[in-house]
Amino acid sequence: MIYYENWLHQQTKHHQKVCGDTSLFLRTPFYSVFVVCDGIGSGIYANIAAITCANRLIELAKTEMSFRTACQMVAASMHVARKKVAPFSAFSAVQLMNDGKFSLFSYESPSAIMEREGICQVLQPEFFSAGLEVLGEYYGRLQEGDRLMLLSDGASQAGMGKRYVMGIGSEGLAALWQHMAESRPSEEELLLALATKTKELTDGIVLDDTTFLLVKNRQGKLLNILTGPPEMRSQDRSFVATFMNKEGKKMICGSTTADIVARELNQKVELIDGSMGFASPPEYRMSGIDMVSEGALLLNQAVNLLDEPQEQWGDQTSVERFCHLLMEADVITFMVGNAINDAHLSPLFKQVGVKPRRTAIGLMKEKLESMGKLVIEEGY
Repeated sequence: MIYYENWLHQQTKHHQKVCGDTSLFLRTPFYSVFVVCDGIGSGIYANIAAITCANRLIELAKTEMSFRTACQMVAASMHVARKKVAPFSAFSAVQLMNDGKFSLFSYESPSAIMEREGICQVLQPEFFSAGLEVLGEYYGRLQEGDRLMLLSDGASQAGMGKRYVMGIGSEGLAALWQHMAESRPSEEELLLALATKTKELTDGIVLDDTTFLLVKNRQGKLLNILTGPPEMRSQDRSFVATFMNKEGKKMICGSTTADIVARELNQKVELIDGSMGFASPPEYRMSGIDMVSEGALLLNQAVNLLDEPQEQWGDQTSVERFCHLLMEADVITFMVGNAINDAHLSPLFKQVGVKPRRTAIGLMKEKLESMGKLVIEEGY
C-alpha cells in the first residue's frame, strides 16, 4: 500500500514570535492531501490567515466536491481582501491518490519541485480563472521513491535584490537540491540544508516566513489489530479469514478474540512466562501472529502511554511493546467486533477508569492521526 510520508521545515521571520506560514495534511484510505499556506504580512495576523485558509482547504477536501473546485473556491474568496481588510493567504495544495496520480494547485505561490532518481524538475503550472483570481494547476504521477516539495515565497524569494533579481526561485532551489542529492542526505538534512542556504542569501537574517514541505511516495508499513468478537458468531470464520489475509503485521487484542482465532485456525494460545508485570496485561503466543494480549485494559493503557515521550518507553511490558508496534506502522487497521461484552458495562470498569473498547480506539485514533499515521476502523 502506498504511503505518503511528509517532512516539514519552517523558519520564522526575524523579530516575530510565530510563523505566518502553516501546513496541514489529511490522510484517508483513498487519497492524501497536503497544503502550505502563507498568510499576508507576518506574525499573529498572518498566522491566523494561513491557519484559516489551510483548514478550509482540508475541510473541503473531506467533502464530495472535486479538489479542483475546492481550491478554486478558496482562491476566488481571496479577492475580497484586495479591497477590504480581510484575511488573505497564498497557498499550494496537492491531492495524491493511491495510485500515485496527483493534482497540484497553487495560488500566489512558488512552483513545486519534484525529484525522481536524483533529477529535480520544477513543475510549471497552467493557469485558469478562479472568480477574479488566477489559480495554477499541474497534474502528474508520483512513483515509488519520488519526492515532491511545496514551498512558500520566503524560500523562493531569498536573495531578492542581492544575488538574484527576483530571488533564488524554484529553479535555483531545484538546482541546489539536485546537487545535494549526490551525497544522499536524509529528508531532514535536505530541508535543513536548503533552509540554511536561503538564510545565507539574506545575510543570516530570515526576512520572510519560510516553509519547505517534502512528501515522499513509499510502501507503507502495515499493522492490523483484531479486537473484540464479531456481532454474530456465524461471522467468526470470515472475521478470522479476513484478518489473516491482510498484509502486514498482525496483533490480537482481547482474550476472547484470541480464543476465536485459535479455534478457527486450530491453534493453541500460550501464556508467555513473565509477561504479567505490575498492572500490565498478560501477553500470549500464537503461531503466525506478531502479538497477542488482553483487550480493553491494554487499549486504555496504550492511550495513556502515547501521551508520554517515546524515548521514555521501555519494552518490558505488553503495553510498551504494543505502542512500539503502533509507532513502527504507517497504516493501522482496527478490525473491531461489534459484540457487546457485558463485563465492560460493569460499574467496576468505570470506577477504575477503563473506557469501553470503541471509546479507547477513538481516542487512540486521534492521537495516531496527529502523528501522521493513517488509521482505518472496520466494524464486524
